Amino acid sequence: MLTTTGPLTLSLYVTTFSALFLMLFQNPVELAFLVHEPQVLTYVFMVAVAASFLPPLLIYAGISLIGASRASIVSTVELPFAVVLAHMILGEDLSLMQWAGAALIFISTLLLQINDLNHQRR
Repeated sequence: MLTTTGPLTLSLYVTTFSALFLMLFQNPVELAFLVHEPQVLTYVFMVAVAASFLPPLLIYAGISLIGASRASIVSTVELPFAVVLAHMILGEDLSLMQWAGAALIFISTLLLQINDLNHQRR
C-alpha cells in the first residue's frame, strides 16, 4: 500500500475512516459540552492530532524509508526502551520481572538480527 500511496494520504484515510466509524457509537449528548465551551475544541483537536494522526503518519513514513521488516524490529524494541526510559527519566520503580522481560525482548531482537546477518552472508 505504501508503494502506491504516500504516508500522509494513507494516514489521512485511516484517521478519517476511523473517526467516522467511531462516531457511529458515540452518544451525541455526551458531546453537548462542546457547544457551551468551544475553546475545548482547540484542546480536543491538539490531542487528536498528537495521539491519532501523527503516530500512524510517522510509522508509515518510517516503513516507506526503512522497510517493513526493519520497522517491525524497531517497534518490537519500543516497549522495553520505553520502560528503561521511564526508569531513567521519571524514576519509575521496576520489578525484577519487568527488567527480565525487557532484557528478554532486547536479547531476542538482537539474536534475530544476528541470525538475519548470518543468512545474508551465505
